Amino acid sequence: MQHPLEPTILISPSRLKSPDRLQRLASLAVVAAVLAAVLVQQPGEGAAVSFCVACGERGVADALRNLLLFVPVGMAAAGWFRASAATVAACAAMSLGVEVAQLWIPGRDPALSDLLFNTLGAAAGVALARSRAAWLRLQRRAAGRLSLAWAALVWIAVAATGVLLAPPAGSQRRVTGTREGDDVVLHVYTRAARVRLDQPVVRWRDAYAGTAADAADPPVAVRDRGTWCARAGSRQRCGLGATAGGGWSVLAYPDALAARFGALADAAWVALLFLPLGFWFRRGRISAVAAASALGALAVIPVAGMLAGTPALEWAGAGVGMMAGAALARLARPAAGGDAQ
Repeated sequence: MQHPLEPTILISPSRLKSPDRLQRLASLAVVAAVLAAVLVQQPGEGAAVSFCVACGERGVADALRNLLLFVPVGMAAAGWFRASAATVAACAAMSLGVEVAQLWIPGRDPALSDLLFNTLGAAAGVALARSRAAWLRLQRRAAGRLSLAWAALVWIAVAATGVLLAPPAGSQRRVTGTREGDDVVLHVYTRAARVRLDQPVVRWRDAYAGTAADAADPPVAVRDRGTWCARAGSRQRCGLGATAGGGWSVLAYPDALAARFGALADAAWVALLFLPLGFWFRRGRISAVAAASALGALAVIPVAGMLAGTPALEWAGAGVGMMAGAALARLARPAAGGDAQ
């Protein structure tokens, strides 16, 4: 007799695995979190079904978000199915169900592009889960090589942030300054916008603090190497612009949340970049060199004029990310049979 709490899955038992209780709960939690994110009502009116792939002003950002969203779904589902094809098919069916449900959810826009990139993300997640022994059970030398490779990716990610969030050379659509309360907001036309990624703003907080609400001239800004110099009335501030932690903003930039929690989001992004370095860290020279090299990206790339200086909160994020990665490694290695020496 089936236990009342056991899930009923209408798929041949030969295609299924039997995940342990902890794995089952974790996988269901992942699926529930993703469903909560994609089925919640959004402001505005929904659009008709779109059959265009990665279209629209932010089409590439939307495609990347949908791909990344289903990577953890694929990893979670891999514990339930023996065959990779069946796992990906189940994830695609889930995505299709979400797109159909969004027809009746205000503010949601069902699209073929979402289904395609969700499925690609799930396939990537399944591949990561199936190959977990290759990145969990590592000898010290192999872990060091992975750390060095990831440090190089950190350099690329931070440099790409500077490149994408700068205005295109020769563009006439560079920057427009507006006032929002006491803040100056610079709307910059960036390379990210040109390739249809999201379009963050640059904010100078409390620029008009203590001045009249209708204080005269609109703010203006000029480019100064990798940052902006802005003037609001008689006040001027330089060094405004994206920092090393701003990479997340080209994927998704909710204005209201970013205005309040943008600095925390930047630090969290840096923590995410540095988490794999902690995960693969081993005692020895190679891991130490990898960590130091990645930290160097936070210092050197801003000095080179590609970004604003890295604030203390983002340096702290790097440390938190490495510590979190080391903690995850200690939890994950026993499940994979421990480290190979």
